[in-house]
Amino acid sequence: MNNTAKHIIKFLITLLLLFLLPQCDHRQADEHHEHVIDTVSVQEKDSLIWDYNPANEWLSSIPSEQGMDSTMLVSAHKYIQNKSGYHSFLVIKNGCLVFEKYYSGFDKERLNNLKSATKSITSILIGIALKKNLIRGINQPLENIFPEYFTKETDSFKRKILLRHLLTMTAGLKWNNFGGSIRNSWWNHKDNPHKYAINEPKLIHTPGEVFNYNSALSHLLGAIIVKKSGITLLEFAKINLFNPLGISQIKWSTDNTGLHRGHSELWMSSRDMAKIGYLYLSNGYWYNKQIVSKRWVRESLEPYIDGTGVWAKYGSYGYQWWSRIIKGTPVYFAAGYGGQFIFIIPKHDIVVVTTTKWYIRGNSFTPIDIVRNYIIPSIK
Repeated sequence: MNNTAKHIIKFLITLLLLFLLPQCDHRQADEHHEHVIDTVSVQEKDSLIWDYNPANEWLSSIPSEQGMDSTMLVSAHKYIQNKSGYHSFLVIKNGCLVFEKYYSGFDKERLNNLKSATKSITSILIGIALKKNLIRGINQPLENIFPEYFTKETDSFKRKILLRHLLTMTAGLKWNNFGGSIRNSWWNHKDNPHKYAINEPKLIHTPGEVFNYNSALSHLLGAIIVKKSGITLLEFAKINLFNPLGISQIKWSTDNTGLHRGHSELWMSSRDMAKIGYLYLSNGYWYNKQIVSKRWVRESLEPYIDGTGVWAKYGSYGYQWWSRIIKGTPVYFAAGYGGQFIFIIPKHDIVVVTTTKWYIRGNSFTPIDIVRNYIIPSIK
């Protein structure tokens, strides 16, 4: 095929995409438009260009243009106003920012502490490390990665803990993520929290069989990336994830040894959180690059085991991502203590972000109610 023919085919494909892709404009009236847009500057868009890159700026629209009932979103906004401690509520539909509200003095520039929603981003980084062949696979024993932490005195059954078990919170170790001497000693450990997390807790279940939420396992995932890449977790994230997505304003706290916490304490804006959701909604593809493999996205969202105890309210667990069926619709999400959520609803091409004052416990599950009672019912 000569170059002229190639250019003609490319031109025809571009024209086709211009007609098929969702339109981020607002030419039709929406009776609730005055309630819909808060900090968004709405611009006229004739069409969503085929190489749309949200890393530069989210295109904006109104709910009715994207097939959503704005009255339901306004009702969700009023519901949030009656709650204490919310910071933000964003809805992305068809790649367009259709609803954005801030509370408690927050705005689009303020950074949120993602708390345990950080775990889902660490999972993405594991997927990227696999794509770059820095990690051989997730079925390798943890002992192969950290042989220096396994001694003759180590419980032989701990040698059966796989990388996969860290991802699914099924390592089988005794652990109370809400406190206790073991968890608190790990959090405050000054020498080697990773060695402590492997050796100190007793193995009480066969690895791979029982779910037990354990932040130390997620921190170990970050340590694996550091060991295999030779750079800090934040540097790896910037190069391979944050920079391509246009996420530049971030903070990430470290443990007492200087290692970034793979399980928590990552800070970013609500709009940038939405980019994380949109990346997964797009099967790991961003603008003109496959950031993380489509296979990893699908595998990490797969519900491998049900949450137990208080975690049962979230649903099922994948590779550091939650999922559940809400009103017959599969919903996937990153969840952080107190109400930090990134929801992905592939069936309706929707991303929802909520952030709060994380220490207000009453908001830990209300974002799920928002999706159930307002977001899904808003679909026309």
